[in-house]
Amino acid sequence: MTFCSSDIPIDSLQELKRVVELAKLDVPLPISFPLDDVHTLNLSNCGLSTLPIGFEKAFPQLSILFLSNNQFQQVPEVIGKCPHLQMVAFKSNQLTTIHPEALQSQLRWLILTDNQISTIPETIGRCTRLQKCMLSGNQIQTLPDAMAHCTNLELIRLASNQLKEPPMVLLRLPKLAWMALSDNPFLHSVLEAHADLKGLRTLEDLEESNDAAILGQGASGITRQYEYQGQKVAVKTYNTDIRVTSDGLPEEERRIHCAAAALDCSALIRVLGQTVRGSLVMELLQDFRAIGDPPSFDSCSRDVYSNDSLVHALTTEQAMTIVSALLQTLAALHEQGICHGDFYGHNILVCATDLNQVRLSDFGAAFFYEKGSSCGTFLERIELRAFAIFVKEVNTRLKEGESPLLRALVARCRKEEPSSENNFDRVYIWWKQTQLTDIAKEFGLGIDETVVEEKEAN
Repeated sequence: MTFCSSDIPIDSLQELKRVVELAKLDVPLPISFPLDDVHTLNLSNCGLSTLPIGFEKAFPQLSILFLSNNQFQQVPEVIGKCPHLQMVAFKSNQLTTIHPEALQSQLRWLILTDNQISTIPETIGRCTRLQKCMLSGNQIQTLPDAMAHCTNLELIRLASNQLKEPPMVLLRLPKLAWMALSDNPFLHSVLEAHADLKGLRTLEDLEESNDAAILGQGASGITRQYEYQGQKVAVKTYNTDIRVTSDGLPEEERRIHCAAAALDCSALIRVLGQTVRGSLVMELLQDFRAIGDPPSFDSCSRDVYSNDSLVHALTTEQAMTIVSALLQTLAALHEQGICHGDFYGHNILVCATDLNQVRLSDFGAAFFYEKGSSCGTFLERIELRAFAIFVKEVNTRLKEGESPLLRALVARCRKEEPSSENNFDRVYIWWKQTQLTDIAKEFGLGIDETVVEEKEAN
């Protein structure tokens, strides 16, 4: 039986027409349902607390739904009745619960950031296609065992919740590569251990001004350009009074920037000091561009590489240099118990005038963890997956064709180990040995390949 406007109660029909008006849809008048050609609805900032009866029938092809900054107290059941709905956003509502039937297998991208949700229904286990899940800024204390069925989940944000124990059900997921856990009770003691930043130099003669040119701004703070002692610098002022962002805690991001600067890795942005007000003073990157673009609606959790992306200009040698620097940096970070959490091409900056120069940016999702713990072992494996994904994305786009060495590196990162053996340090040792072996072969020399096994064993 075909659905039409006459099948809807008058009150609901008026509400559905109001939805069309609120979404500013360009449809012929008089409005006649169903609207088969509507794939995206943006109903953010509309003061809504419910969706009208017949919503799923009125928009049968709906695949993307934005309902952020409204007044919903529950993720409604009708969400699960929309057969093609892949992405739904309820950021910054008044949510306390999720209707169990709202969670169905068609969901790929779920955004529930900045609400008051305390529990996730067991029906989350139905979401076997879920790739990206944004849950930061809620009151979640535990996660259901059913999340073990979310085997396609690649990215999750759980910062600023009430997790008292590591979410092991998530850490064991086979495809998880990007994770944010900052500002949860089980990590608070680790963060407190990194509170001492006395070694950071205060640049008392650098005065901040709101008139300085803005380089960038986001939830965690604002970055402006200054000149200090004849040198252009970037100064980031952190929103330390903000507790909820999509990624993590701004104060933790600041501490991690400082801790990372002490590692003296070429791929990390140099921190020169801090202002009297506590803003971080960093080197200003000029002529640097992101190697990739953020994920699209279609790619969901994977970066997009346009035709003019710098990745297409890289030679194999330049790619090897970049990958080596980033691998060394990640090994150094994890040695200090730091997880970047957002290791993506769009956060990796390459100098357009010297493609050998690379910087790892954006520590917004980064967090400290307990090195040597079971949780830490899994976190390192998760970030290894992110690194492997990036290396593969670069390698498959090189202008000279794929490099067998980079392909081998991807395989090594994905190697399944029976215990805690697969980590950045071991992969880095293996990588340097592999490069030496390859160079030796070019010159007809022989290298004992058991050396790496002995080093890894130690």
